[in-house]
Amino acid sequence: MGGKPSKSSNPGSNDVIMILLLGPTGAGKSSFINKALGSETMPVNHKLKPHRCKVTHVDMKFPYGDGGQTRKIIFVDTPGLNRGDETGQSELKSKIAAWRRKNAKKGEIAGILYLDRITDNRATKPPLKQLEDFAKLYGVSFDKTVFLVTTHWDDLSERLVGERREEEIRENYWRAPFPHPLRHYHSRESARNVVRCFLQDCIGDSPYGG
Repeated sequence: MGGKPSKSSNPGSNDVIMILLLGPTGAGKSSFINKALGSETMPVNHKLKPHRCKVTHVDMKFPYGDGGQTRKIIFVDTPGLNRGDETGQSELKSKIAAWRRKNAKKGEIAGILYLDRITDNRATKPPLKQLEDFAKLYGVSFDKTVFLVTTHWDDLSERLVGERREEEIRENYWRAPFPHPLRHYHSRESARNVVRCFLQDCIGDSPYGG
């Protein structure tokens, strides 16, 4: 079990890393967590309408490095953060706040993964203002600890289509100093690679001690 989480930008090896997952309904947040876990633990909604209204969490000992090291990760799964739904966004903030009060002893949120579908007919602008608001609420750096993860790559008939949409997002919306967008290919290794990138780029935690 991990010790008390550090509030520094580079937690120690025994500290808990809490990752908040945000994204529209159907982006694949719960599926991503299940792939990272290697088990079907979280219920998955295959429709584009919300099927639950609670903030939930699950933790795992994340394999990290070649020497059998692990890090305790807590994934915080949330209802859909849907564009233009200001009422829903306000309710989501209230639900996350209630979850944090109930689980205060688990530590602080280290960063945010914002998941969105690459399969939409055109590249969609991430809700930057809303993400900035969430980052401020949780005391994390908006341009260093909020990561865009594109999902549903396995549903594309041609990967080139997704690559063009990804490039459009990078050029128009998700430019530096934001971290480079990450891809999730709906596999365990893909999900865990996203988490490794988060650990290394967000909190400077290298699996190889560098």
